[in-house]
Amino acid sequence: MRRYLGVVGFSLLLVFVLAGVEKLERRTDDEAAQSSSQQGQQYDNLYDLVYVSEEIDGLHFETGALHNEEKDVYYLFLPWWLEESESLTVYAAQDLVWNDCAVSVGETFELKPERQEIVLQKDGNPAHLYVFFSSKIPTLWMETDGNVMAEVHTDKEYVADVQMSFWNGSGKGVEIIDGMEGTLHCRGNVSFVRTSKKSYLLETDQAVEFMKLGKNEKWVLTSNSFDETMLRNYLTFQIAQRVDLEFAPEAEFVDLYVDGKYFGLYLIGDKVECGPDRVEIEDLEKENEEENGEELLKRYPYVEETKKGFRAKSPQDISGGYLLELDLQERWEEEVSGFISQKGQPVVIHEPKHATVNEVDYISDLYQQLEDALQEEANSRTYERYIDVESFALKYIIEELSKNRDANITSQYLYKDTDLIDTKFFAGPVWDYDRSWGNGGPRNDGIDLSTPVEFYAKGYQDPHPFWAWLCEKESFYKVVKELYRDRITPVLEGILKTDELGEWREKIAASVEMDGRRWEREYLEDRGTEPDYDMAYQNFYDFIIERKAFLDQEWCE
Repeated sequence: MRRYLGVVGFSLLLVFVLAGVEKLERRTDDEAAQSSSQQGQQYDNLYDLVYVSEEIDGLHFETGALHNEEKDVYYLFLPWWLEESESLTVYAAQDLVWNDCAVSVGETFELKPERQEIVLQKDGNPAHLYVFFSSKIPTLWMETDGNVMAEVHTDKEYVADVQMSFWNGSGKGVEIIDGMEGTLHCRGNVSFVRTSKKSYLLETDQAVEFMKLGKNEKWVLTSNSFDETMLRNYLTFQIAQRVDLEFAPEAEFVDLYVDGKYFGLYLIGDKVECGPDRVEIEDLEKENEEENGEELLKRYPYVEETKKGFRAKSPQDISGGYLLELDLQERWEEEVSGFISQKGQPVVIHEPKHATVNEVDYISDLYQQLEDALQEEANSRTYERYIDVESFALKYIIEELSKNRDANITSQYLYKDTDLIDTKFFAGPVWDYDRSWGNGGPRNDGIDLSTPVEFYAKGYQDPHPFWAWLCEKESFYKVVKELYRDRITPVLEGILKTDELGEWREKIAASVEMDGRRWEREYLEDRGTEPDYDMAYQNFYDFIIERKAFLDQEWCE
């Protein structure tokens, strides 16, 4: 399937212009449909000027210059290892003039391997080409079966076949993976509707390990489109890992190329799911399949007003494992298994994905007992029968510390293993923090998530304030304060004092700039201002300092 661009120009990517769409935290189906109808303007990134075709350790790499029609400039986004070569060989995609010398289609000319602007002559007119090199991070490049990314970006259910190569020469030992095959499709909710740079789910045809992240077949490529620093998810994952909040995702930065085009800087890492190196609990979905057969398990779905699942035979032990997500009503409606609590909280059952009637009844009843216990008086400790207090306290602190916009709204995961392991719910994994750490902006109800003071997650601003209910329990809030002092504070202070945050910033700075140039028209439309990475990072850093100072005053004095 490998295909080289050669001198044939083609147009690949559709982008999605969401002009005039109000930036709401929650989108109705009608709003999403309206937004989708505004998508479809063609992004004029054409292989009509130059391209680079090289090999690294036997792997072929090729990318063409991308055209920003509004600015009438071309960008050539290249991996860092080409900057370390003696010279850069550039192929002409049409007849050009370079340094007063004619360069015909398919011929080459040499450039110094450095960031620069050069001026070519194309059709008798100047063509400005800007050459960029990435940070010293891994490169993942893919080819689809027929240039289908426009379809992928239009329909979240569209699955593209891809062939992949991966090169990690970032200083942690060279790691080469070539000839992988798999599939790629879009994921995400608000980000899918509102951003042009999409997030993806990558599924490989066999288990593969990227950068010591564990071996698996499913990988999330997170775009971080809402986060100009690209660091908020990474920081949160690091904190969760270091305070031993179990199954915190592991992720690393990569530069992604698809069909010869630079797609930007991504965070590749774990998918929130059950399995080895993920959420390691009993695989109830597998047991359901063994009990019924894969086809019969899915044959008889049922949907009631507050419950849905499948009419199928259950295994003998249905006590676990379950992976649940507290989510929005409209997203709950799109899933195949779940329930709605008596207080109206939609809960998606992600594992087992095809939950039987008995399993839905069992886990919904257990969750309802927890919810009922949370409604008891402040000195009641009944809730402790149902949750692992430490994991829930750590998860709450992370939501509050980061002032996560989605706290009490969505992406709030909890899991339960079989009773033979534990009878209680555990909180986690952490997920989706690009709109946190001062990046949440103003809500429709007037709450400003960019201010580092004031509590948020334990407030009553949402219909189902799970964290607020928990924080009303005196015994729980006492544990919160203890864990913040003893576990969270040392970790965060360590990251700040050793300037790890600054090191992460420098590690990806060149790729962040490339990403900003790649998506500059879309980012300008979303954010309203030209990219200013230094200011974005400083605002991020200041928020962390001031947020910690606020919580220190509230919880440590």
